[in-house]
Amino acid sequence: MVGQAGTTGRSSQGCSPDPAQWLMRKGTTMRSGQTEGVWTLGTTLGLVALGLWGTLVLESVAPVFAGALAGTAFWLGRWHAQAQGTASRRLHYRIADELVQYRVFTRLLRDQNTRVCATSEEAALTLALGLRQMSDQLETLSHHARSGADPAAMLAELEALNEPLSDLLGRLQFQDITQQQLMFLSRLSVLLDDHIAELLHALGDRRSLERTTRFKELFDKAFEHTVMASQRHDHSVAVGLSPLDAPLGQVVELFEAEERA
Repeated sequence: MVGQAGTTGRSSQGCSPDPAQWLMRKGTTMRSGQTEGVWTLGTTLGLVALGLWGTLVLESVAPVFAGALAGTAFWLGRWHAQAQGTASRRLHYRIADELVQYRVFTRLLRDQNTRVCATSEEAALTLALGLRQMSDQLETLSHHARSGADPAAMLAELEALNEPLSDLLGRLQFQDITQQQLMFLSRLSVLLDDHIAELLHALGDRRSLERTTRFKELFDKAFEHTVMASQRHDHSVAVGLSPLDAPLGQVVELFEAEERA
């Protein structure tokens, strides 16, 4: 009995496991591995099915999205083209309006220039002729005084000498009229310059500085010739020649180069 108990004790406490317990543990391990395999396989199959379903959905929905995007792009392009066309037409209308105003200004400038020149020339000729007549009358009166002429006749000559003075003094008012006309043209030129600046800003013109430099050169050249012609005009009037017979100098067309370009 003692030996059997010792044997039983050794067999239960020894290194060799119990076969029944070993089989139970082995079965549990195998079932756990199978369960993990089943879950892995199920997850893989689920992902594959989800991918296939997503592919089918995208293939069926992609044409709809593509059509919607194409329609949106077409609408945006058409709207942008219409907006650009409207802005371009407005700009063209504004340019046309500005050009009409420029033509009116240049026509007014030419008319005022004609009036100023005519008034100045007429006044200058009248003054020159009146002063020359007075000079001749004074010379005649001096000759009569030296020769002992009748005082009554000399008094009549003095009264005749006084008659054109009022007309000559009235002719001097052309300077005030000319000044007012020039001030009016100066004011118009300021308004025109503002219009041009606004139009250049609207057009985004970046080459205006180059044309401004070119215009300044032409303006200086025209001013030089104008001053020379004016000096010759004054000299012709002073020596008693008609300004129409005197050469007026070279004529410069300021916008000729721009129009040809």
